[in-house]
Amino acid sequence: MNINIEFFDKEPIENIVTCLNFKMDKVIFFGQKDGMTCEAKEITETALRDICDISDISFVELSMKDIDRVLQVITSTVQREEQQGGKCFFDLTGGADMALVAMGMYSASHNIPMHRYDIVEGELKILNTKAMRIDQCVESRQIPLTIDDLIRLHGGKVDYTMQKESKDNLSDPDTRRDVEKIWQIAGPNMRKWNGFSAALKTARQPGNKTDTEEISREKICKSVGIGRPLEDENVFMDYLNALRASGCIENLRKDSQWISFRYGSNTVRGCLLEAGCILELHTYYERVESGLYDGCKIGTHLKWGLNSRDEGYLVGNEIDVLLLRGYVLTFISCKGGDVDQMDLYELDTVASRFGGKYARRELVTANPLETHHDQRAEEMNITVICV
Repeated sequence: MNINIEFFDKEPIENIVTCLNFKMDKVIFFGQKDGMTCEAKEITETALRDICDISDISFVELSMKDIDRVLQVITSTVQREEQQGGKCFFDLTGGADMALVAMGMYSASHNIPMHRYDIVEGELKILNTKAMRIDQCVESRQIPLTIDDLIRLHGGKVDYTMQKESKDNLSDPDTRRDVEKIWQIAGPNMRKWNGFSAALKTARQPGNKTDTEEISREKICKSVGIGRPLEDENVFMDYLNALRASGCIENLRKDSQWISFRYGSNTVRGCLLEAGCILELHTYYERVESGLYDGCKIGTHLKWGLNSRDEGYLVGNEIDVLLLRGYVLTFISCKGGDVDQMDLYELDTVASRFGGKYARRELVTANPLETHHDQRAEEMNITVICV
């Protein structure tokens, strides 16, 4: 029987990474009571059972302030497992410094195999070279994690009921072509595009859910003017004419009171009525086509927080683009307009809550940040990409 022994860490991926890569039979966690909460233990047990097919899991509470006591518990645990025919392996991927020192001391004197994982690089590091290596005597495997798996590890859930129709069928080549066509029109000046989208939403018939729009010219004229994103109705028409020429809209007509046209697809409809939609879709496709990621989602609604009246979840957040590479999530916020301090805090909060300490943060913006916002983004480890 192969037994993984480690100190419980608040970062959930560190508690299961060895079992994702090696076929272990049993896991023993040491940890302090305040760190091994009921919720944290339940999440870890569920992951080890459902993902790694391990049911023999135990948690041992002890204080990390007394290194002698820690060594005593380690000694008695290893001796008991070895007497029962088990082979123990020390995993130093997570845990408090003093606990790791104690484990290292015991490993050195008793020749126990010891290792840790570099989560970012996905690499195994052998720490006790005098002992039998885990990769030489335990069956290796590679159990991949999905975006949903990692969100669940952090106590959250992906809410697919909130997915917008304009962001469905993204593998359809026609959808990809529509996005590229609209991006060619919108990308050069996102401020004007936002103004066009806002004017369209204001002037369209309220509650219209059909493929055909009828737009009040009177309302358009009230939405444009000097000092606004669109100077006059002609600029609004320039966008519609460009969209017609690209094939994104059809049957464009204009009379003394109304402008009408038909959307070419649900994706086109979403991009025209939601100003930021095209930037999100463009960013999503760029990342998918880079080939660097194991998973990509767009417009992802995340729920967390205990509430029995809401299927166990209370608070909701949306992230524009969510990427997975190995065991690391990248959270991307797309902003077609101006960025303020709150946008940075919202991105940081969502990434920390659902991605933990390894989460990466990116802000894709159509406009350069003001100097003080740019400096704050750097302090928060947010990568700013200006398109």
